[in-house]
Amino acid sequence: IYKGEGLNLKIINTSRDLAYVIYTSGSTGKPKGVMIEHRAFNNFIKGMTAKIEFCGENSILALTTISFDIFGLEILLPLTKGLKIVIADELEQKDSRLLAQAIIKNNIDILQITPSRMQLLKDGGIDLASLRNIKHLILGGEPLPETLYKELSAVLQCRIYNVYGPTETTVWSTVKEMTGKKRITIGKPIS
Repeated sequence: IYKGEGLNLKIINTSRDLAYVIYTSGSTGKPKGVMIEHRAFNNFIKGMTAKIEFCGENSILALTTISFDIFGLEILLPLTKGLKIVIADELEQKDSRLLAQAIIKNNIDILQITPSRMQLLKDGGIDLASLRNIKHLILGGEPLPETLYKELSAVLQCRIYNVYGPTETTVWSTVKEMTGKKRITIGKPIS
């Protein structure tokens, strides 16, 4: 039986403490650790949720490995808002037909995906109309091709967002809702 101190621990942590360290090569090609503080990630959550509706009744598909910073939007942010998180398995991540089936089967409302993976999904023979239940499509991690944006806009009835940000600025730095827009931009900085 424990007979030691029974009081609560003193609060010694601050918002300046590290939340995580993630490795990136960025534009240099040389891997480096990027230290992200709790306050930066908290700011990311507040900034993203001010631009995109993350509601507890929604579901999001987690496609990204934990070693990629956008994992934070697919897992950590949804946990703070009570979303249902569906984690794509290894086969679903590699096979565009299985990925599309997972999106449909799990009634995914929010999908974050790189434009190149969305292109692979489209080129893999899936009918984009089968993704009609998606409410918010977040495209980022690389430039959004105008042709892909036009194809998605013509078929999907969801809000489409273009996001941008280097790892050093905590996942995404800018958001632009592209729905109905003619010109692709990366938008304005989040909070």
